[in-house]
Amino acid sequence: MLGNGHFFIDEFEALDVGYPGGAIIYRSYEQYYFEEILIQQSVLEAKSDNNFIIAVQRPPSNTVNEALNYYIIEKNLAKFQS
Repeated sequence: MLGNGHFFIDEFEALDVGYPGGAIIYRSYEQYYFEEILIQQSVLEAKSDNNFIIAVQRPPSNTVNEALNYYIIEKNLAKFQS
């Protein structure tokens, strides 16, 4: 759990709970209820503090760009609807 309704599940956990899309970061009122997916597939790692989430994603293998993607998510920026 990344806090403030944000969750990270790795590839193995995603498969275990029945989510076929791989490692993701999502927001929801409940864990394993994928209300709003913020970063889809191939998330390698995510760290958080009270305000931000920093995430690293491996791009899909079919892209020309092989550099990693980095994300900064402000946890309190936007509210999501249930």
